[in-house]
Amino acid sequence: MPKLAIIDHVVSAAGVERFLHGLVGGLLELPEIKEWDITILLNRYNSGGYMVRWPAHLTAPNVHVRYLCDDGLSRFLNRLAKAQRIWGIPGTARIQRIIPWLLRRYGPLWLRRHAGDARLWIEHYCTQQRFDVVYFSYPYLMESPRVSMPMVATQHDFNYKRFNTLGPVTRAQIDSQMPEWLRRCRHLVVSSEFIASELRYFYPEFADKVRVLRLGIPGDSRIPSEVELEAYRQRMGLPQQFLLTVGWIVPHKNQKVLFEALGNLRSKGINISLVCVGPNSDQLQPGNKDRAGSYVREVLRVAEHFGLQYGHDFWGLGYVDDFELECLYRGATALVVPVLYEAGSFPVLEAMRALCPVVCSRIPALVEQARLVEDNIWLFDPSDSYDLANVIQGILNDPTVATERGRCAKQMVDKIYSWGKTAEGYLAVFQEAIGGID
Repeated sequence: MPKLAIIDHVVSAAGVERFLHGLVGGLLELPEIKEWDITILLNRYNSGGYMVRWPAHLTAPNVHVRYLCDDGLSRFLNRLAKAQRIWGIPGTARIQRIIPWLLRRYGPLWLRRHAGDARLWIEHYCTQQRFDVVYFSYPYLMESPRVSMPMVATQHDFNYKRFNTLGPVTRAQIDSQMPEWLRRCRHLVVSSEFIASELRYFYPEFADKVRVLRLGIPGDSRIPSEVELEAYRQRMGLPQQFLLTVGWIVPHKNQKVLFEALGNLRSKGINISLVCVGPNSDQLQPGNKDRAGSYVREVLRVAEHFGLQYGHDFWGLGYVDDFELECLYRGATALVVPVLYEAGSFPVLEAMRALCPVVCSRIPALVEQARLVEDNIWLFDPSDSYDLANVIQGILNDPTVATERGRCAKQMVDKIYSWGKTAEGYLAVFQEAIGGID
């Protein structure tokens, strides 16, 4: 029985987390997967700070879910790292927190892994379990583990090469660690031809390792009834018509151009509201301005410039569950994806499946997705808010065309994207890695 480890030491909130759910769900649908022993090894908290709760329906007798650094000593040192003052005495929290830091930095190897060194912990765990192949779903922000078994990884994008979203220190860390990941992995799996071209451009010496496997459509939540849709809209205080955008509010997601487009429409006497969802979109709320990131503050300045009011012209709902997201897709006038850089967009696929018209940036990965559904989505120049405003105005002026294009897109996307197909491709890559076939 082949032993597969699926490891994610970061669990990037939203995109990669949903990718993991879809991939494992697809694997579990394959009859041959019963012959495999699978361990899913995850960080306890995702990148949004939420506790990772693996879905119960994505387990099986041969699928085991474990968490990094989840033994007694590791849990004790983790509590020290987050310690509060002892009896309110100033300085005691800092003293406690510095102990795990010192152990992780200067201690012997066995103590460093218990003190939170994820790479050392993974190396030790893989050696103990003797896996046949190890797959990393997020090979970033950690040195590549040195394990004897073949490795496979998915490079989701090369945003750190193109934008400063992550900051100079983090970008430098990823940039210095990535070549070793690429060297040690037997196969590199990406989700679009665009990202394959990016990998070949930045790292041509590893071009022969690249495989392109398109992803399925995440979510697949229960379809809400009309009564449930209306109840959700009223509970959230949303208008009858609204645009929707999904994802982190960060520079490369480019929400600022969308707020500018709303302002441009308003100057023409056209009012349409915007609903933002994603891990940090709740920072748009008036009471959260103090903790808002710099880009969120930029977006809010644009809103203020155009006189856009929270709770009337725009909302920031924060993180929502799959059913709520399904309600939003089915209630929205259109999904708008103004991103400057992307490997491909889960929200685009989810919206098309839910019959929601889609408007997205004219960038390579999204043009690739548009062509697959015969251009039944709208594209715009992501640097031009007037272009976006004109596209939105056209949808509002002719909802019949929007509905028809949404229907055509759904028919195509259901045929093209499948987690079952994705899982078959990944399983073949894992088998090749075990067999040493390059």
